[in-house]
Amino acid sequence: MAALCDSRNKLAMDKNIQWIKAELERTGQSQAGLARAIGIDPSGVTRMMAGNRRVTKEEWDRILAWFAGFEAPAPLAEPERVNDNELNLPVYGSARGGLEGDFIDIANPIAWRRVPEWLRGSKGAMALRISGDSMEPRYYHGDLLWISPERPIRRNDFVLLEYVDGRGVIKRFLGSKGEAVEVEQLNPRRKLSIRRTDLRRILRVIGMLEE
Repeated sequence: MAALCDSRNKLAMDKNIQWIKAELERTGQSQAGLARAIGIDPSGVTRMMAGNRRVTKEEWDRILAWFAGFEAPAPLAEPERVNDNELNLPVYGSARGGLEGDFIDIANPIAWRRVPEWLRGSKGAMALRISGDSMEPRYYHGDLLWISPERPIRRNDFVLLEYVDGRGVIKRFLGSKGEAVEVEQLNPRRKLSIRRTDLRRILRVIGMLEE
């Protein structure tokens, strides 16, 4: 049964990719434009078009909305969807107006996903869409990260710094120095010192979803 479901999902994905390619040609739009519309790195769209990257539910909804602006016809198939009561992992991103650069809105989820088996039972777990390019080449704009408040933080771990005002950024944790937290960004490489009073909490990145 699992093999049959995988086969059907692969067939639906192939049909969707063909539909996207046809609509890009019909509307004269580029893959780079599609990448901007759905909020991922252009390399992610390249992998998607080659069939090497799955399209998430929220990305599919953005694709449909983008093509709807060009009066595109309905697609041949939709990705598999799950029941609403199974979508209990919040996904945060940069949907709030006024947020620029690498800042992420940690107050308002942009989507909900099913909690992966290995993350079930982790209280307060969340997923996070990377914004900006300050952590390249470790993480790229649009990458989806898993965050767990229950994992201990060690030097050189990648962490989510959640500010008291609801903003968040991903950095590499270097340690504490007095009343400040020392972190590092990768692009351009530089060390930053952030006052603990500006932060609500620091959470560890425990993985990235390959889509």
